[in-house]
Amino acid sequence: MSPLPHWRGPVEAGLKAGTGDAWRRRGGLKGFTDGSLGSTTAWFFDPYLDSPGSCGLPSDEMLPEGAMLERVRRADRAGLQVMIHAIPGMLADSVLLSRDIFSVAPVEINSTCVVLTVVDGQVVYQDE
Repeated sequence: MSPLPHWRGPVEAGLKAGTGDAWRRRGGLKGFTDGSLGSTTAWFFDPYLDSPGSCGLPSDEMLPEGAMLERVRRADRAGLQVMIHAIPGMLADSVLLSRDIFSVAPVEINSTCVVLTVVDGQVVYQDE
């Protein structure tokens, strides 16, 4: 597993998702949208109960806005598998429903199949 910001390395090495053998597979990337619950760096809609001045913060991989989306697109086009760490709903929504997705030309949507896995999604929000 390589860090998402370093997606060019596996591409230059000629790796694709699933490259390897029965014991070891390569071609996967992992990105981080936020931190962790214990350190109050997971990014929430509302402040932490035990740290009312903090809602957490986005990972530097999320900045500038649209940077993660562009890395995911490029990695996917190169045939790599992308996984995204997103604890609360705010970041899962940002990754899966980024408004940048809706600015893609229709012809690009039909020709691009992004396979994205959100891991560590520990918090679920309900519609009120």
